[in-house]
Amino acid sequence: MNYLAGDLFCGCGGMATGAINALVSREIPYEFWAVNHWERAVQTMMVNHPNVHVFEADLSSARPIDIVTGGRLNHLHASPSCTHHSRACGGRPRSDQLRAQPNWVLDWLDDINVERLSIENVPEFTTWGPLDDNGKPVKSQKGTLFDLWVKSIEARNYKVEWRVVNCADYGDATTRKRFFLKAVKKGCGEIRWPTPSYSKDGSTGLKWRSVGECLDFSDTGTSIFGRKKPLVPATLERIAVGAEKYWGIDIKPFIVRMNRNCYAESIDDPCSAITTSGAHHMLCTPIVVDHCNNGVCQDGSEPAGVVMTHDRYSLVTPMVLGQQGGATCRPADEPCPTLSCAGAVRGIFPQLADGRIIDIRIRMLRPDELAKVHSFPDDYIITGNRCEKVKQIGNSVPVRTAEAMMAADLEVA
Repeated sequence: MNYLAGDLFCGCGGMATGAINALVSREIPYEFWAVNHWERAVQTMMVNHPNVHVFEADLSSARPIDIVTGGRLNHLHASPSCTHHSRACGGRPRSDQLRAQPNWVLDWLDDINVERLSIENVPEFTTWGPLDDNGKPVKSQKGTLFDLWVKSIEARNYKVEWRVVNCADYGDATTRKRFFLKAVKKGCGEIRWPTPSYSKDGSTGLKWRSVGECLDFSDTGTSIFGRKKPLVPATLERIAVGAEKYWGIDIKPFIVRMNRNCYAESIDDPCSAITTSGAHHMLCTPIVVDHCNNGVCQDGSEPAGVVMTHDRYSLVTPMVLGQQGGATCRPADEPCPTLSCAGAVRGIFPQLADGRIIDIRIRMLRPDELAKVHSFPDDYIITGNRCEKVKQIGNSVPVRTAEAMMAADLEVA
């Protein structure tokens, strides 16, 4: 008998891909439904999952019984819009309609027979409450709508548990923290959570994956110097802080994070959360260049560590330029004198003892690299232009976390 599963707000298919991986690895036959209102995401699902029933539909009005053949699912997952719950929205007004998307899931519980339910969102989802006339959350009623929503699921004869997890703990190359809720209809088994298989230092399971394995270090980008449009001082300052922190005796890559006052992150760690804008991170990778030999480069990078969605990451490549006639290439893994960071541009343009200086090149991380951070297969096709691709990735559930969540459910199915 087929295992029947559905994915609402399916995006580019992170949850579906992980869930199907869990089913296939256990040789469990399945039938899968996926629903999304955005044509581009629907196209991505159809290209990569031709055996999935994919529907382009507005979930505020779609009738579940018209979508799911037989009106029954073993497992229903939903990833409602998180933008207007996330703190990344800052002080901008929120939309009550977008924040209310989780309520649409209740219609599915009423309209068809769902044995298991899972919900994914940002950690701030637990603070869901009413908005004032200016579209700002009412602090005194923080979390009240979330509590009512959970009680509404419980009132439909479900046992409910929720927690916030770190995707790096399940093998994704990102420290993205996500809210997950699991609910099981009474009489259909128990709730089970996956045991983390990774840890930061490797003391429990494997060591966190670094973003370095997801990046193409041969794509070095463009120098930050001599640009037609100079980088803004804040960007230069963040690069300087990272250079001071990571380019001591050992020149090694680092990530510059461009938001939330977080300046630099280690390349040896997973990427922080990928968002739909993707413009918040730059990767710094040392490459040694002989300035007197036509600028020949030697990649001296190590695995890097942090990535986000949309153009929020740039690749920053420091290169050693030989200024003397006899200057030769110097491997980046050899010792280097302490780098000086004494100001925006000067601080990221340190001089070595032999008179050579380090140039820095930057580029935004490509969609294929961001997709790897979320553990999508190398051959996974994400449709659309760059902006549309990055938006889909930023909205996606990291694949390995999705697989772990489904695998835990299958153990008690």
